[in-house]
Amino acid sequence: MSLSLNQDPVSANYRFDLPAMDGSAKVTLHQNRDTYTLTYSAAAYFGMMKLNSFSVINKNPLKPLSIETEFNGPFNNYTGGTLFKDSLAVYYKNTDSNYVQGKYPVNDWIILPFFLSLKDDSIYRCTLLQTDAVFTKTLSSDTIIWQDSLSNTVIKIYDNVPFYMKSDNLTLIKE
Repeated sequence: MSLSLNQDPVSANYRFDLPAMDGSAKVTLHQNRDTYTLTYSAAAYFGMMKLNSFSVINKNPLKPLSIETEFNGPFNNYTGGTLFKDSLAVYYKNTDSNYVQGKYPVNDWIILPFFLSLKDDSIYRCTLLQTDAVFTKTLSSDTIIWQDSLSNTVIKIYDNVPFYMKSDNLTLIKE
């Protein structure tokens, strides 16, 4: 992604659909000296459910470092996050934690489309919470398309900003 250090953050509004809910999200990507930070604010059910997330992505080498999450809903509130270390991700929620040991470096659905917008390579292998994935990048006109046949995921990026993601359980569309 071609952000200069003094450039304003890249920000976009999205509509998302999950099996049990749909809603809207605002995502902002900031460039810092050694990292990118991604803030993600989402709301569903007329604002009764809110998710705020702060993610850190290392620049060199490009890899996710952490996600901090705060969720507020009518029946459930929690704080939690994810710490990434190569092929291991430690997920924590309130005082509980568990981990995912991956075949490939671990990534997360919440940051994946924005992470791929920064990726220069033509193939990206990762382990996501439910699956291993091998994404291949193609160009169609002025749109970058990342596709994984294992997870049936397609991510489309235009002008370095993700505008569409479709997987088995999630659809994300830029408004």
